[in-house]
Amino acid sequence: YIGYPIDQLAELRPEDVVYLLHHKALPSSEESAAFRHDLSQRAKVPNGLMDVLRSLPKDGHPMDWLSVGLHTLGMLGKTNDWKEDSLNLIARMPILMALMFRVRDRREEGIPESKPELGLVENFVNILDLPDIDTEKMIKVLKVFLVLHMDHGGGNLSTFIGKGTASGHADLYSSMVSAMNALSGPLHG
Repeated sequence: YIGYPIDQLAELRPEDVVYLLHHKALPSSEESAAFRHDLSQRAKVPNGLMDVLRSLPKDGHPMDWLSVGLHTLGMLGKTNDWKEDSLNLIARMPILMALMFRVRDRREEGIPESKPELGLVENFVNILDLPDIDTEKMIKVLKVFLVLHMDHGGGNLSTFIGKGTASGHADLYSSMVSAMNALSGPLHG
């Protein structure tokens, strides 16, 4: 990514790779701490999100759920500034995803408080709160998985569709929703 081989990035914090993709350079330790703090301050999902998630059919396609969740985040909290909206979305995605899993699995009781200061992946795992899971191992695997999926240069369907939607000057959330909708088909790869 940005000239760095993936083997040099795979073990980094996902937040540092996000920083790289936004700034074209890896952060210093001070920049990393400041960026992680900024993301943690943005990680507040708007009121009303859970009501929308609870209204969805539990057996609905997961990508439909994600599309509705993304659009809801956009309708309730977009700024119409692409950079701000992208950072807000990055910060809020772990919470959205964990809440989606919790609601779809009918595990709405006792949802742990969001702790974005833990980090993107750590907060996702915190909210997901799966019983009988080696939390540290799950965090390590998800961090690498997330970094490996961060740079999609346009060679897959979802990135192509998202870029196409953005080229029509749709907002970031609509562009991301169109990209996620492209993933719902069996031939998206």
